[in-house]
Amino acid sequence: MSARPPSRDASKKARENGFFKDMEDDPPNSDDGDWIANVPGRPAPYTTTWLTVYGKRTSAPQGSGFAFSVNCEEGGDGAIEMDGQYRELNGKSTPDGRLQKPPVCHIIPWALLSLAMSDFETKNQKIFTEEFKRYVCWGDNSNLRTGHNGCNAGGQKVTVQNATALQIQTAKHFVEKCIIAQKGNVYK
Repeated sequence: MSARPPSRDASKKARENGFFKDMEDDPPNSDDGDWIANVPGRPAPYTTTWLTVYGKRTSAPQGSGFAFSVNCEEGGDGAIEMDGQYRELNGKSTPDGRLQKPPVCHIIPWALLSLAMSDFETKNQKIFTEEFKRYVCWGDNSNLRTGHNGCNAGGQKVTVQNATALQIQTAKHFVEKCIIAQKGNVYK
């Protein structure tokens, strides 16, 4: 079963419930919430997440038909071309053919990060703060990369059920790295 981009209704409902309320500092009319896939239990990104990950974008030559481009790091299948509002052009997986920002892709999926954190909580008999969980998901840019909508939505999805021992161990090491980065101030 492959992941689907969120429907317009899901995205609208998330906005109405305040899910995107902290994304106020993006360019006007950016519709920044479109790049966020609906993943249950995953924390909201920081207001700067998208602009930080896509900060390496370059301006396109005049007359090229697009304003910015950046290499796709998720599938590695060429440049992501964007208009002046950072919306992906020619995105084959864009819901309902609407233009939207390309997603911020995770190298280590949230499902494995969540599992690793749960293992630490059980082992230490302490609960991580919500802010730490958010940091693990969105705060360490070494786990985030650019990608086409289609590259992020397609391909093999790593889940808790199909993850290899190495993938699970990598997620645990990443959480340990985040604990160190936050100087151990991570539990409730």
